[in-house]
This record gives sequence, structure tokens and C-alpha cells, in this order.
Amino acid sequence: MAYVIFTDSSSSLPMELIEKHNIKFLALTYNLDGKEYRSYDHQSLKDFYEKLRKKVDSKTSCINQYTFEEAFEEELKKGNDILYICFSSNLSGTYLCAHNASLVLNEKYKSEGRRVIVVDSLSAALGEGLLVMEAVKQKEMGKSIDEVYKFCEDLKLKIDHAFTVDDLSYLYKGGRLKATAYLIASLVNIKPLMRVNDEGRLVAYSKTIGRKRSIMGLVERMSKKIDHSEDQTIYIVHGDCIDDVNLAIRLIKSKMKVKDIVVNLLEPVIGTHSGPGTLAIFYKAKNRD
Repeated sequence: MAYVIFTDSSSSLPMELIEKHNIKFLALTYNLDGKEYRSYDHQSLKDFYEKLRKKVDSKTSCINQYTFEEAFEEELKKGNDILYICFSSNLSGTYLCAHNASLVLNEKYKSEGRRVIVVDSLSAALGEGLLVMEAVKQKEMGKSIDEVYKFCEDLKLKIDHAFTVDDLSYLYKGGRLKATAYLIASLVNIKPLMRVNDEGRLVAYSKTIGRKRSIMGLVERMSKKIDHSEDQTIYIVHGDCIDDVNLAIRLIKSKMKVKDIVVNLLEPVIGTHSGPGTLAIFYKAKNRD
């Protein structure tokens, strides 16, 4: 049966990939200095990060159940099933809203044999995006919705997320860093090395002194964990720090061969919580932990 793949803006996929592969797309929202925007609709991500640097306040919202029902039902009425690959349930309420929408619509369209399947990616940013792109490849190879769903469930905990931030105040503001740790780290220029664990939560795995060493630390983790690098497309997302991205790419290429590298700016909803200078690398590994 025909089906479509949905994702959300937290995947941080370049718009050209979304359009090229006909990926259906829903946006989380953020409120910047009192004005609401849909992620990907802001006039310039560089402007967004410049405002964050000036400490303009930004707050975020998940996609509500009604929005999911409306978007999903539009496809169900066309005779399409839906596979939605969602932002981690432990980082956003988006998954719960999508799940509740699927319960309503699966009951409503049961007699027609239509289905909505929701995948909790347990991922964020281009980690989620990597999973989406791998699912799209499977679909384009002719795999059924059930086969692609199983593929996603088998793959998602093999997508490693390694990232660092430049300004710890955003993690502190979002409740992801305790006050004492924030104060000490800020005083001595500690840069945390972080990952997303098997529960889809952000956790620190190491720390360094200084920005360059933090980027080196990300690449070092990648060199130890990546599975068959020569066959992989590596995904990098950043909070308006392209010079640091270029450094990371040079370090990666000095340590291993890779098939390709996709780079994109981090969309504003996650960017609100990680801040300018965020740098994250995503790739397939044998496991996350």
C-alpha cells in the first residue's frame, strides 16, 4: 500500500533534501522577543543566532495534537498510510501529541485499512535527520511501511550523537546544567562533550578545556565508534559557527575516509536550548553507549 514519510523540523534536514525526496514536514514553533515563528520560516538563521548572542529571549513549543491530526488526515484521505519519524520523546512533548493523534486516526480509519505509525527516534537534530534519510532510502528501494518501521527501530540506537556547546548559559537556562556546575565550568572555560543516550536524553560523557579541544574530542569519539566510515554520509549541524565546522571536517578527513558530509545550520527550536556555537556530529555506530 502507498505511504508517505513525515518528519518534523527538529530533524534539521536541509530543505533541498526534504523537497527532493518528497518528505512531509511539520514545524515546531518558537517565540523570539515576543513574536511567534514556525521553525524554518525565520528570515535568516544567522539573524536568529545573532539575536541569541545579544540575549534576545526565545521560547519554544511542540507540535500540538490537532495539528498532527489535520496534517495526517490530509494524507489518509488520499489513500496513503503514514510513517512519522519524530523528535525524541524525552526531549519534547511532540511525540506524545503525535502518538495521541495516531490513536484517534487509526480508530477513525480502521475500516479503510489506513494507518499512522509513529517512530520515537530517540534522536535530535541531524541524528533524527539521518534516521529519516535512511528510511527514505529504504522506501525508495520499494520496502513496505512495516519493513521501514522495523528498519528504523533496529537502526535508531545505532545513530551516535556527539556535540559540544560554546556558551553553557543556554543549557543552564533550559535546566540541563546545575547552577554549581555552570558557575565552575564558566570560570575555567570548560567545554562539555555531550551525547544522546539510549533513552533519547542529553548526557555529558567528558569535558575539555577550550573550544578547539572540545571539537577534537568529538572527532576522537567518532573515530572510535563509527562503523565502516568509508560507506557513510556524516551529518554535521551547527549554531552559526562555520569555521569550527570546517575544523571538524579537516580533523575527520585526517583520521578516516567518509563517503560524504552533509552540513546544515541548527534549526531555531533546538538552537534556543543549545545556543550559538553548538556543534554536533552524527553517524552510524554499533551502539550509542
